[in-house]
Amino acid sequence: RNVFEGRLLALSKSHSLIMEKNWRDVSLESVVSTGLLPFLGEIAMSDRVLLEGEAIQLTPKLALALGMGIHELATNAVKYGAMKNDVGKIEIRWRDIGDDTLCITWVEKEGPAVVPPSSKGFGTLLLERGLAHELDGAVKIVHDPAGLICEIRMPLPEMTA
Repeated sequence: RNVFEGRLLALSKSHSLIMEKNWRDVSLESVVSTGLLPFLGEIAMSDRVLLEGEAIQLTPKLALALGMGIHELATNAVKYGAMKNDVGKIEIRWRDIGDDTLCITWVEKEGPAVVPPSSKGFGTLLLERGLAHELDGAVKIVHDPAGLICEIRMPLPEMTA
């Protein structure tokens, strides 16, 4: 029940962000920081999270999908990854990698050693299949012992600021 409620809350926060912009494009950075804030709070965000990338505007559809993906990654970081301890960090970078492709990379550092799961859970399937489909892209998750890495590739949104 708590997991379901968390996903509804993430969707609600993404909707609120889009409504503030009158259902127009919103910045990728806003979507990511809004998705992380409930898990980390403002102080931890400034100390433990790096957001880096050019100004990219997302359509409401893309913002909702990415907001759900960020929620899923943050949930796992708090339960099992870099945010489970007091020193772990998350670096989220995005960039145009050519061929009109946007690459968003989530890297966890200084958390507990990552152990690959024995099977894929709902969250992993949500990311690898659902998010990839909604973004018309691809999602790759790497269970590196030093920290989870998630790479999201999608067509570069046409409107960039």
